[in-house]
Amino acid sequence: MNTLMEVVSSERPRTGRRGSFRRSISWRALPLLVVVSLLASLAGIGAPALAADQHQGEETAQFLPNDVELYLTVNLAPSEDQMTKMLGLLNYWWQNPNVKAKWAEFLAESEEENGIDIEDIFTWLGPEMGIAVRGLTNASVEDPDAIWFIGTTDKAASDDFVFGELLPFLADEAGLPAVPTKDDLTSYRGVDTLYAFLGTGTYWAFTDRYILVSVARDADLLESCLDLIVDAGLSGSLADDADFQQAQAALPADRVGMVYLNLGEIWQNSLEIVPPEGEQDGLGGLVEMLGGYVPPYLAASLCVTGSGISVTATSPLPEGVTLPSTEPASLKSAGIVPEGTLLYASWQDVNAYWQQVRSIISDNWEATPEAPTFDDALNMLATELGVDIDNDVFGWMTGEFSFALLPVDFGEGMQPQTLDVLIMFEVDEPSAVEAHLNTIIGALNTIIESEAEGEPDLLETSPTTVGGVDATLVSNDGIAADGASPGWLFLDVDGTDYLVIGSTTAALEAAVAASQGSVPSLDEAEQFEGVLGLLPEDSLGIVYLNLTDALEAAVASAPTAEMTEDELADFEFLCSIIPLRFALGFAFSATDTDVQVTGAAYLMPPPLVEQEVAEGSGKVEIEDQLLDFSDLDAQIGLCAVGMNVDVTDAPAGAKIQITGLKNAPEEVQAAFESAAAEAGLTILEVAYVVRVDGTNLSSNNLENAVVTLKVGRDWADEYGVKNIRVFRVSDDTAQVLITNFVGYQGDNAVFEGISAGFSYFGLVAVQSAGMNWALIGGIVGGLLLAALVVVLLRRARATAA
Repeated sequence: MNTLMEVVSSERPRTGRRGSFRRSISWRALPLLVVVSLLASLAGIGAPALAADQHQGEETAQFLPNDVELYLTVNLAPSEDQMTKMLGLLNYWWQNPNVKAKWAEFLAESEEENGIDIEDIFTWLGPEMGIAVRGLTNASVEDPDAIWFIGTTDKAASDDFVFGELLPFLADEAGLPAVPTKDDLTSYRGVDTLYAFLGTGTYWAFTDRYILVSVARDADLLESCLDLIVDAGLSGSLADDADFQQAQAALPADRVGMVYLNLGEIWQNSLEIVPPEGEQDGLGGLVEMLGGYVPPYLAASLCVTGSGISVTATSPLPEGVTLPSTEPASLKSAGIVPEGTLLYASWQDVNAYWQQVRSIISDNWEATPEAPTFDDALNMLATELGVDIDNDVFGWMTGEFSFALLPVDFGEGMQPQTLDVLIMFEVDEPSAVEAHLNTIIGALNTIIESEAEGEPDLLETSPTTVGGVDATLVSNDGIAADGASPGWLFLDVDGTDYLVIGSTTAALEAAVAASQGSVPSLDEAEQFEGVLGLLPEDSLGIVYLNLTDALEAAVASAPTAEMTEDELADFEFLCSIIPLRFALGFAFSATDTDVQVTGAAYLMPPPLVEQEVAEGSGKVEIEDQLLDFSDLDAQIGLCAVGMNVDVTDAPAGAKIQITGLKNAPEEVQAAFESAAAEAGLTILEVAYVVRVDGTNLSSNNLENAVVTLKVGRDWADEYGVKNIRVFRVSDDTAQVLITNFVGYQGDNAVFEGISAGFSYFGLVAVQSAGMNWALIGGIVGGLLLAALVVVLLRRARATAA
């Protein structure tokens, strides 16, 4: 397997092009440079080779004092499964020739301007990098103390890099007259150290496994870490802390990184800035109340999935604190909003949360003559405004509650136009809820009248219809002047009634269209389904962010005419990788003891081709689209996919998109396994997967589709062309297609699969599952044993007679 760094090195120029780069890289950007380089270089690491060298992660916690407030660590040698998935994700970008060219240019610029060859780092870096910070809330210092742990697998090589390249560069940037050498090293308990380089606040140490760099007020943090390194088993480390151990146990075991926030330590340090008693002016009671809700820690980890990245955050509930018990989010309201929705959030039973907040406020209520208790305050509000907060506002909010931000049109200067927002409530009795809404409108008018200096601009409601559905619009002179037209209506979603409040009539129209199926709804969107697949099924609430459409809208409105040549070049490069389809999601869940938030980034590469389909019927031919997997597997190499399909009754604006993936999504891989088992086959390896989608087309419009898949000849010959099959997975079927081996074309073996419809197609090496001799033997043995029992019984009866 070729490494990514080998590929990059072979493409980039070895001599600089001074003058072609207008900005030098500051030493302050070096950490970012290392991280970016590291991420890209991961695609060049052979995952099988890492299996034996897997690093368990978080080793550096053994060498940190337990009073650090922030700890972050990255495992550069995680499990083989994590590495394989990471390589597949990185290949989404690496197939893009613009990314390759930009990376080569970046490396050339770095070496020319800074004298640092980034490739030198990858010969020794790993298996773990970590950073810890303390003094985040120390008001007496300007900057907190921080320490970096940079893992090294080859101390001699890392020392040569530091003293031969890094320190000379830093000294030159800082304008220092001399560069430290190894002769300038001192010793702390037998460990080589370098104090006061780049000023009195910088301290270095070099062990056999780590380079330590501390930026702090003094050397105390560095020396505390070195004490823990030298005295193995010395108590007082972060790894020994019970909260930290609890956090580790609560996070997924197969992770590539961890973040730990010592909230208890942060809170205690924060109390030092609270004014002394007698000068608090009411602040003391508030601080004391908040202190009861501060958990001891917050921890998070990162894992790579087959189709994205998952981040799990966990925190224990403070003692005595519980959360409302609600049902998991139903997400039915996703059928009300259109698929291009930019932001969608859903959770259950707003009233349950209100009751808990109400209880907390009541317990901490400061009595006044007018309102001795919080209940008295609510009663007074009901008398003055005519609205019962418990009944009219929250009492009917016991089902799903959701929020959606619809697609945004950016105007001149990147300013968004009127925002189309939907707020949705699951309701039991629409007529009763409408009465509550009118009561709330009346309360708002009472407030408007009380604050008006002249003629009050009261809210008025008017009945209308939106998309054939009865609706109510709300307006006054101010709303009309802004061009908004908010209102509400009720929709039935699979037998469940929803109150839908829209910030504009256009938002209400979009909700009606999505619920009636005239436009695709969010619950049909690939990215939404992909995010949900990465989140826990029993989530109490979720938040979904459609970054693809948001970025595309922003890019389409970017003021490119005002950009300089360099800015335009950078912008065009960013646009070349923006077509990656990706979305973010966050899910919330809780137990009696802790709270967990799972974040997920769903990533899909941009389509290889998006071919327009002529209106009507006819044949559509999609030429070979290249897929370069050479950096991941040299045998699979440079591949290609093409398609011929008969299209019938295509509407205007129809398109077919083909997307290539090195790794099949987990649900697709499972479907492949199922189809193989039904066919009596065992999957040996999936070379790659392609996905065929349609715009304004359904599977009913497609007939006689022939998918052509090309793969490296070496890969096909290893398994034998007779053992290569094309698999297909659609929404309701998974099958092994009749597969034709067309022949060899240069370095490729060419296969055809015949199918119809939109699907995932995979090129798969298989073998016959063979006979289950253990099962057959068990059946035969059982029959023989039964026969023996029958014979013995007959003989016993004959003897008795």
